[in-house]
Amino acid sequence: DLMLFLIHCTDGPGRAAIRADNYEAHRAYLRDSTVDIKLAGPQVSDDGSARIGSVFVVDVPDRAAAEAFAAG
Repeated sequence: DLMLFLIHCTDGPGRAAIRADNYEAHRAYLRDSTVDIKLAGPQVSDDGSARIGSVFVVDVPDRAAAEAFAAG
C-alpha cells in the first residue's frame, strides 16, 4: 500500500540566488521522477514577492521513499 507524505521545504536566508540557479534542474527532477506527486507548489513570502520554499504531497510506499525523493 502507498501512503501520502507531506514534504515541506523552506529556503534559508539569502537562498534566492541558489534557488534561481537550480530552478531548471529542480523542474527536470520533478518531471522525470517516478514518484507519484499528488500536489506541489511554492511557498511565498507573506507579501507574495518572493518564493521561500516548496511543498509536496507524494504517494510513496514509506517514509524512506519520501525522504529519498526529498533528498533528490
